This record gives sequence, C-alpha cells and structure tokens, in this order.
Amino acid sequence: MKQPSTTPKLLIIDDDEPTRILIRDILEGANVTIMECGCGNEALCLFKKYAWEFDLVLLDIHLPGCMGWELLKQFRQMNPLVPIIAVSAILPEALKENCSMVAFDAYIPNHSTLESLKN
Repeated sequence: MKQPSTTPKLLIIDDDEPTRILIRDILEGANVTIMECGCGNEALCLFKKYAWEFDLVLLDIHLPGCMGWELLKQFRQMNPLVPIIAVSAILPEALKENCSMVAFDAYIPNHSTLESLKN
C-alpha cells in the first residue's frame, strides 16, 4: 500500500516532449514530485516499481510500442485506486466514450489538440 508522504507524486507518460514540458511548467512550485517517460515499456517499468506511490497518472493514448488503453489495464491490475487521466491529441468527442469504457478517470486534451481547436 501507499506510504504516507508530504509530497504528491505524479507520473506523466507521453511521447510528446512539449506536452510533458507544459505539464511540468504548470506544476512548477506546486510541491509535486514528477516522474516522466515517453514510451510504454519505460512507463510499465516505472509503474511496477512505484505503483502504490503515485497520486496521479497522466497517460497518453498513443505511445511508441503500445496504446495507452493497454497500459491502463495493466496499471489497474497493479493499483486499482490511483487516478489515471487520459492525455491525447485525439479530439475529446472521439475519446469521451472510449475513456469511460476503459476506466480512465478523466480526459485532458494535449497542447496540439488545444491549438487545433483554436483554429
């Protein structure tokens, strides 16, 4: 089980480096420990090691070597309690039903989705 900690721990899994940078910048000064990776294999290794330490996971849907849906299922088996939020460039309308079907807790569009919605 999760050990008491004064600093929340966030795992960011996204192959889009600008998205990871944006999230880090937003949380700068928020007293959050951030771990991050850009591919499914590394994400699985990190989650296996720290599954009960994470307070939140931000998970991209499309990753090199796997899909976020696949990782989500494995993460839920290791720690069914951690909130996991989908982060994707896929438009929200296309993802909303799929996110709830596979038990993502929420959906956040990444920076490229936000840019396309502005135009």
